[in-house]
Amino acid sequence: MKTAHAKLSPADRAARLASALKASQPAPGRYADARNLYLNVSPTGAKSWVFLWQANGRQRELGLGSYTGAGSTTSLSLKQARLAADAARVQIAAGIDPIAAKVQARLASVTFEALLDEKLATLSKDWKAKGESIEQEDEWRRSLKNHAGKLMPMQAGRINRDDVLAVLKPIWIAKGTTAERVRYRIEKVLDLAIAKGAHAGPNPAAYAGYLAEHLGKKASKAKADSHAALPYAEVPGFMAKLLPLKGTASKGLAFTILTATRTDETRLARWSEIDLDKGLWAIPAERMKAGVEHIVPLSTTAINLLRSVPRLVGNDFVFTGKIEGSAVGATAFSDKLTDPVKKGGLGLKGRATVHGFRSTFSDWVGDETTFAKEDREFCLAHGLDAVEGAYRRATAVEKRRAIMQAWANYCEGKTSVVALQVAA
Repeated sequence: MKTAHAKLSPADRAARLASALKASQPAPGRYADARNLYLNVSPTGAKSWVFLWQANGRQRELGLGSYTGAGSTTSLSLKQARLAADAARVQIAAGIDPIAAKVQARLASVTFEALLDEKLATLSKDWKAKGESIEQEDEWRRSLKNHAGKLMPMQAGRINRDDVLAVLKPIWIAKGTTAERVRYRIEKVLDLAIAKGAHAGPNPAAYAGYLAEHLGKKASKAKADSHAALPYAEVPGFMAKLLPLKGTASKGLAFTILTATRTDETRLARWSEIDLDKGLWAIPAERMKAGVEHIVPLSTTAINLLRSVPRLVGNDFVFTGKIEGSAVGATAFSDKLTDPVKKGGLGLKGRATVHGFRSTFSDWVGDETTFAKEDREFCLAHGLDAVEGAYRRATAVEKRRAIMQAWANYCEGKTSVVALQVAA
């Protein structure tokens, strides 16, 4: 790019600059003003102002804005460009890098919502690999819009711990699990803000310290009864309504109850994890809360349910979502359980949760059978380390199969009490 300023008098520079500003198609190059200010004309004819200076033996260039002609609201006039150049000279004299300062100013104006978009773009790559990109992204956006909407338009750098507290306090006890998820998601977005230099830190959504002092126990533990559980006496009647239903959400919910597993353990189940002939389901360690592979012996009811689920070509997920290659949505089972009957749900909002059926299963085994407590806990994958898990997988599968078959029989109303213990 040519710089047309050397050996020209101030009057000649001014004339050349004025001509370039007026011309619709001036020759490409740089047209000098005073104060290290230049009009840059690109090969396409676009005009913009740049400020040039030397730092550590090399030329630096700061873009100031475009020039699109007099009267344009987006155009930077010669007068405005000169003022911007003067400001840059003041910064340099004070030891400030004008380019770094410009970047910092831009970051300081970034909103929480803009950073949320950027965070989700990164996370979606991992979610897409698991077939849950759309559902997870929607869940993040919905929860933050509903419960942290006031943060969305705020400059991320201005969000403080009182802003976060104001969002969380109204839902911390009443909606414990949701509140903890909202806090976690705010924290992750602000982690990005800190990493980019858009927030000075520390992270105002971190639980330890201020939030812990003002909110009390973590929301997920604030209420021990947050997972409402249907009394086991009502399970046969409930399952009589659920098991005949068609549809992915209904079948996935029924399978979760029959196997006493957690929502995501079932929701992300793959056909490649299941051996229908042997009646075994191997849940990989990365999907287990304890981080240890869990072998689930399947009852005949669970096996028959799986045989009724259609397999989609190119999709290894058992319970598939609406998006090609995806798993069923994160809230599908819960929605089916709690939505009103008139909306296609089972109408148990406030009375039961999907996770609560694990408690129902545990109560039934403890109250109505003589199965060993440790086998019941192993069915729930509670408290097992990698070594113990490996040993128990080798020795207790058939014991647990008896428990799961007895539970399935009870769910179908075939028996009410199991008083037999399988021999060791």
